[in-house]
Amino acid sequence: MQELLRNDAKRQVKLGSIFLGITLLVFLSPFLFSLNTLNFFVIALPFFFIGIAMMSSAARDFRFSKLAEQQSDTLSQSSLEGWPMKMYLSTEVTYEHTGRLYDLRGDLYSYLHEEGPWYWKIATGIAAILSAHPFAPRWFAYYNAKDQMKYKVEKKGGLKARYYVRTPKGALAYYMEAVWKKGGGLTFYMYEQDRLLWQATSDKFMDSITVLDPEQLSVVEMKKDAIPLEAADRFGSKSGFLLQRYDQEAMPESLQLFLYMINHRRSM
Repeated sequence: MQELLRNDAKRQVKLGSIFLGITLLVFLSPFLFSLNTLNFFVIALPFFFIGIAMMSSAARDFRFSKLAEQQSDTLSQSSLEGWPMKMYLSTEVTYEHTGRLYDLRGDLYSYLHEEGPWYWKIATGIAAILSAHPFAPRWFAYYNAKDQMKYKVEKKGGLKARYYVRTPKGALAYYMEAVWKKGGGLTFYMYEQDRLLWQATSDKFMDSITVLDPEQLSVVEMKKDAIPLEAADRFGSKSGFLLQRYDQEAMPESLQLFLYMINHRRSM
């Protein structure tokens, strides 16, 4: 995990330099070609903020790479028992791309909320218009049903979707990534240190995804935008995944985070 953080920091420095270079080029363009300065200033803003965010992320990764081998906090699992076998993971239609995990009665079990300073919303909004939004870093917080913030999630900027999960005290808990496979589609992985926890493979449309445990046993089937007939009035207008589980034990928080990553990657 220490080497992973160090390599990611180097990658963020390179990408941050590219975005800051684009910022300088766009900012100087009106002076070089006698064009409208204000328009180019607005265009340069998202590249500047994304570049600065990547550099800041790289600095944190270099610092935390020295602490990555230390023992992390005890990772808690949900205390709820008797979870339903069929649930719904929604993508709320908001700026934050908030994900929420419900049972079919509409009871909330956990949710993911995007964080970040006020100016980041403006920057990512402009970046979305310029189709640079998927490359931007993002920050999220995972909350349980009691509104307790249990984890912080950082998506790194760049072409490859990489997510680092930390406890509120800053200890590195999990690492998640999405890797393109030959022929289209994505393979998702989640690790605790060097140990594989969960994995899943999708087609290029992400219509149906099977989540596997380390023993390659199916734990969850995810069906994109499927409407549960028993709760069509409640989830018929929502976007997300219908989840079919294979047991009624409390879903581990690591598995919930993994499902949220898949859901977020699908919404990009």
